[in-house]
Amino acid sequence: MNFQPTTKQALVIWNLLITGDEPAMSKVKPELKPKERQPLIDAGLIELVKRGHSSHIVLTDKAWDWAIRSEEHTSELQ
Repeated sequence: MNFQPTTKQALVIWNLLITGDEPAMSKVKPELKPKERQPLIDAGLIELVKRGHSSHIVLTDKAWDWAIRSEEHTSELQ
C-alpha cells in the first residue's frame, strides 16, 4: 500500500487504534470531512458501518498493518 495519510488522517487512525473506539462519523475527533475520509476508505484503512441511524468509522486490519509499518519506519529514522 502506497497511501500516505495526511497528518490529520493519521491522527484519527492512531486515536482509534489506541482507544478502540468505533465512533459515529459525527463524533470522530478530529473531525474528518467527506473528502478527507474517502481516501481512507479507498485505501481500505477504515470502513463505514451502519448502526441504527448513524454510520460508524471502523478500522480494518489494513489500518493495523499501516500502524506497524509506520512505527517500523519511525524506528529506522531514529
